[in-house]
Amino acid sequence: ARGLVVAYDSANGVLAAFDVESLENRWRRPLGVAQHLVAHPDTGELIVNDHRPESGDAVAVVDIESGEVTARVDVESPAQSVVFGAPGRSRDHYYVSLSTIARIVFTD
Repeated sequence: ARGLVVAYDSANGVLAAFDVESLENRWRRPLGVAQHLVAHPDTGELIVNDHRPESGDAVAVVDIESGEVTARVDVESPAQSVVFGAPGRSRDHYYVSLSTIARIVFTD
């Protein structure tokens, strides 16, 4: 609906969006994503995990149009998780890894 394709490279810690027609790079962010992305079409938000070797995994909210990270919360999982999280029912998200289960509630 927004004319974007979003891709990630977990080995190099990059999340990027490309124009569907021209394949021009619209934005690129240093995010260590390894899980499936969860898109909220009504708000234009992507929920992603973000792994940093020094602090472990976090969950981040990314604006799909701009790539801006609008929220980020550590989830105390030491390893980069490839176990897929799930959207909740009311602006919440369930993060799952081999060591951690976390429920993140988003507020404005």
